[in-house]
Amino acid sequence: MLGALVFIPLLPALPVGAMWAQRNAALLVAARRGDWEKVKGLLSEGAGLRLNQTGNGGMSLLMLAARAGAADVCASLLASRADPGSREAASGSTALVLAAGAPERKGGDVPAVLRALLGASADPEAGNKAGRTALMVAAEAWRVQSTFFPAFMCWAVVKAP
Repeated sequence: MLGALVFIPLLPALPVGAMWAQRNAALLVAARRGDWEKVKGLLSEGAGLRLNQTGNGGMSLLMLAARAGAADVCASLLASRADPGSREAASGSTALVLAAGAPERKGGDVPAVLRALLGASADPEAGNKAGRTALMVAAEAWRVQSTFFPAFMCWAVVKAP
């Protein structure tokens, strides 16, 4: 007995690898522009297959979000297993170092970003290529006038061996 023939039309489509590359490129472009709503939308569609991929500037999505103070995006990326220990190509800075040096981001919540990164086991003692750790960068950028800096410093001291 013969079964029915089913014709499936071939749709013009990108190969799977090219599709993911386009989505990851869109994620990086949206992150560089600070369009965090678009980033969240693309992530919810599964666009973040390569969360630790870096763009032309050598920064990952997590680094861009951390530097901008986008706490909710950082939390989403960390929950999706973005690597808090990856390093930016030029300076060797981690997301924690980048966030620590950006205390006054308009519309951002850098203290929440720092808490999320530290909660995800970001290493506060990891220095960049110049040997500057997140604590050193925070001390300079926050000028010890912030209410968050002492808490960050206490956390680093408590966590030190």
